[in-house]
Amino acid sequence: MLKQKLFLLTVLVFIAMPLLARESGSQITPNLYLGASTADCTMWTGSTLGVVMDNDPTLWGDPSIESDTSGGVGISYKYFMNDTIAFNTGLNILYKSCLVKYPALTAIDDLTISYGTSYIIVPVGLRAYFEYFFIGAGVYYGYAGDADAEITFTSVYGTESVKETIDFNNDFGLYFDIGLDIPLSQIISLEIGMRYEHGLSTVYEEENDIITDIKTRALLFNVGMGIMI
Repeated sequence: MLKQKLFLLTVLVFIAMPLLARESGSQITPNLYLGASTADCTMWTGSTLGVVMDNDPTLWGDPSIESDTSGGVGISYKYFMNDTIAFNTGLNILYKSCLVKYPALTAIDDLTISYGTSYIIVPVGLRAYFEYFFIGAGVYYGYAGDADAEITFTSVYGTESVKETIDFNNDFGLYFDIGLDIPLSQIISLEIGMRYEHGLSTVYEEENDIITDIKTRALLFNVGMGIMI
């Protein structure tokens, strides 16, 4: 009986080995991303905003910046130089946004300012694979579309929103990712990961604006299906 169990275990190991082994070659992976983004930025104080808006420095307190929804789609390309290290690049279309909130002091309600724009992002980096687990890092360049800015506040006349389209600069930064690559067959695998993007360049800089010197940040979860080609 013990010999039969050992034989069965040996057979299972030999069946599983091709699924775990990675040889030199290329892989493409369509991905779906969903997460949150925020930003580092310079903001007016609440008293400055109150004076400019209504000549009253007591309307709002100093602002805080909050994360907002981020996500998109993409396709990655990986070239496995050996069974551990892969060169990684691709093309992603991601929407990133952030929300700045000025808490009400004597004003009727908080004042919020939201920014959002889409980027075409090209990452370039390396990944290290350890059976099912991977970790990677690199740089990215993001081509920015027009950004939507919206200010929302409440007055005696009701809630008002002011919308504006502004120009964002292209983005450049670092990324780090970590996750699982689970083989489903010799050529197909399921990828589940998490990616952090840290912008190094200033995507918006306007000296006289309420919010300026914006640098993006994003934490994204992704799922994709890798196909060896």
